[in-house]
This record gives sequence, C-alpha cells and structure tokens, in this order.
Amino acid sequence: MGLRGLSKQNVVVMIGCAASMVCMAGAIAVLVFGVMLVTKTAESMRTCTAEAEATLAAAQTETARPTMTPEPTGTPVPPTLTPVPADTATCPIAPPQVIEVVITQIVTITPGPGPAPTASPTVRPTPTPGELLGQVTTAGALIVSTDPNYAPQSFINDKGELAGFDIDVTREVAKRLGVEVEFVTPDWDMITSGNWGGRWDVSIGSMTITEDRSQVLWFADPYYYRPASFAVHKDNTTIKTPADLTGKAVGVGAATTYEAYLKGRLRLIDGQVMYDPPTGVHVKPYTTDAEAIQDLALGDGVRLDAVMSAQPTIQQAIASGVPLKYVGTPGFYESLAFALDKSRGPSDAMLAKLNEIIKAMHDDGTLTDLSLKWYGIDLTVIKPGE
Repeated sequence: MGLRGLSKQNVVVMIGCAASMVCMAGAIAVLVFGVMLVTKTAESMRTCTAEAEATLAAAQTETARPTMTPEPTGTPVPPTLTPVPADTATCPIAPPQVIEVVITQIVTITPGPGPAPTASPTVRPTPTPGELLGQVTTAGALIVSTDPNYAPQSFINDKGELAGFDIDVTREVAKRLGVEVEFVTPDWDMITSGNWGGRWDVSIGSMTITEDRSQVLWFADPYYYRPASFAVHKDNTTIKTPADLTGKAVGVGAATTYEAYLKGRLRLIDGQVMYDPPTGVHVKPYTTDAEAIQDLALGDGVRLDAVMSAQPTIQQAIASGVPLKYVGTPGFYESLAFALDKSRGPSDAMLAKLNEIIKAMHDDGTLTDLSLKWYGIDLTVIKPGE
C-alpha cells in the first residue's frame, strides 16, 4: 500500500518507529565503543603499571630533591622544567607513590633568564634580618601603625579619613623615602609589646622612649617632646594639686607611660620626671586615652576623678568642649620617637635612613610647621626640664 493510502496518523506512527530504531542503533554503537575503550584501558593499565614500577625502582636510587637557587639579589625567578620522558608522560594511571617519585624526578627548578617579579605593596617576603629598608623600597609602601582615636596626634576626621600630627609626619616620611604609605590601627599595647610578626614596618605614633620598651623595640631619634599632665572635671573643687589624687580613680591609656608613671615603674631613657607620682591612686586603664577622657566628661566622680595624658591631648579635648581643667604642672616630659620591631632583626639601614629624614625635617622647619598646625606651639624644640 502506498503512502497516499495512509492517514496522517499512520504516517506519524511510522516516522516515530523509524526514529526509535535509529536511536537504538546509536546506543548499541556507543555500548560497543565503551566495551572496546574499557578493554584498551585495562591493557594500558597493565602495561603502565609495569613501566611505573620500573620507574619507581630507578627513581629510588636518586637522592636529589627539588631546589630553588635564588638570583644574587635574592629574588626568585621563573623555574626551568626538565621535559617529561615520552614513555612516562603517556602513562594514564600510576600508583600514588610512583606519581610522587616521577614528579620529583621531572621537576628540577634552576635559575633562568627573565625579569624578577615585582612585589605588591601589601605582600612582603618573609622578614629577614637587616632587610627592612630594602623590603619597604622594593614593595613601594611603608606600613605604619597608628592610633585612630588619639587627637590631635591621630584620629578619624569628618571625612572618615585619618588626620593629625602623626599622620602628616608619616606621610612626609613616606614621601622622602619615595614610597606610598599604608596605615594599620592595632591596639596600643600590641604595638609597645613588640613581636609584630611583620604586620607593619614602623610605629609613628608619639611613642615615648623607655627602658622597658627598648627591650623589644628599636627607637629612632626623637622628633618632638611632650609634657604629661593631670586633668579633672571642671566642676571639681577638691583636687587642687596632684597630691590630692591619693585614693582617687585616675584614668589612663593602657600600656602608656602615664600608667607606668602612676604605678611607680616609669624608666625614661630620654626624658625627665618632674616629681614623684601621687601615692594610693586607683589606676584605671582604658584602651585609649580618649576613652578615659570621655568617662571623666560624664561628671565629677561619676566614673573617674581625674585623667593623666599628654598635655596636647587634654588641650584638644578642652578646645572641643569637653569640661576639663588642668591640675598642677606636668608630671614629666617625654621624648617621642618612631619605633621598629627588634624581632624582625637588625634594622640599622632603616634606622639610619629614618634618622636622616628626621634631622632634615627638623632642619628645614617641617616638624615645627606641623607642630604649630596641630598644637599651636612648637613642641619640637622643648627640651625635658626646661
């Protein structure tokens, strides 16, 4: 019967059957190919296993391991790879120990031509003694720790940016080093305790030079001097001299020279204590001096009776409307310096460079200008005891 005699429904059925037969034939072909592939793979595995065992036996006689030989500058260069033998490269599967040995044998890293990679500013080599200045200049960035809540030395301004005397000093130092600057803001006690683990390069944060700190930190030459003073709430009428603080609660920044002074263990290297601390004081440490000042501002005797801090910090608080007033004269004068971490190794070149920059900034009036800008007076020429 011809196609003309078939209904449309019959034609559709016949076409469907034909398509099914084609699909079945394709499936059979795939199955046959799969069986052949499995068989071939099994044969290859048997052959390759024998070859791999032979390679393992030969490799076990070798004792050389991969080595990296640095360029004279100490910067690694791209490795040169020894080609993989053809018979080994064609092996589809090998036991793990064979793979390890083969990789060991074929990968030999040797010095090769080509430029050394350029380091990212935030990615540093493992700190090596005596290489800090080179690491900074190579990376193109100086990573500096500072306090974001220590006005006018360093603080967050209305634009959400770090500002202050120490921030301006740091940017000028980085400029004279020919690098960018990056700031980090760890807690103060982490900075003064040393062992930074290479997380930052230098502290430029108005740090006083003390004997205890010098056990773990290297200090550059002083870049300015600062008096340490007491303050009480402006409503207080009973505390007229530092001696009146006996039995009172005095707030200070934790791990600061003010805490050490009140506890009778301040040992300055370059500074001068003007009188002994008041006895019987209840010392209350805070994360920052600013937090202590904020608590005192709540009211006379509410949380604190007094604070001790840098005179410029107290003056900044008074100027911004905090209800404080000074008590007596400064307890001591402190010399302030940049600090480097001793655990990073000798940094003679870096210290020498920083001292060179500090001297130049004293000589050309840069430090004086910045002091006048932020403090209203020139603290760079105030000598302890004057």
